[in-house]
Amino acid sequence: MGAKVLLAARMDPIVTPGGVSSHMHNVVGGNRFSSTYDYDDLRKSTCTSNLVSIDHSNYWAPGLHYVNKTGGTTTFSYIPSYFTVYYLDRNGSKKEKVHAWPGPLKMLAGSPNRRAYNASNVADKAVSFVCLDYNNGSPQTTEFPKNNCPDGLRAQIVFPSCWDGQNYD
Repeated sequence: MGAKVLLAARMDPIVTPGGVSSHMHNVVGGNRFSSTYDYDDLRKSTCTSNLVSIDHSNYWAPGLHYVNKTGGTTTFSYIPSYFTVYYLDRNGSKKEKVHAWPGPLKMLAGSPNRRAYNASNVADKAVSFVCLDYNNGSPQTTEFPKNNCPDGLRAQIVFPSCWDGQNYD
């Protein structure tokens, strides 16, 4: 399993700093996560829910819910989540030195307003799903599965792998 969720809340310190997010996020990482992003404060985290114990960064993604429709009533059931965070070493054949992201960098992937997949939109390409079925194969799709996933659902978010060297937001 991956990192356990530290917090599930309607918070997004990048998109809605200090406010209420339009949707719930599951958060993993350093225990100093808050509704506002402060790099120096975050570095004061004393523990992390990340699998790499020295990684006090925070990562968050929309929380998933199951829609229950029974007898004219609609309720939502929270689906427990785990995160697997990893970085790909893509320094190519030149073996250039890999540098850590600069401290105040904030990074977004995907769009909360996406309602249909557009292959020419970079933000749409960031999010995909895998309906896990260990007996019959598990294809990756760009849309949320409409069928039951016998062995679970994997939501994947791919973040940018490079930085322009200037902008932190």
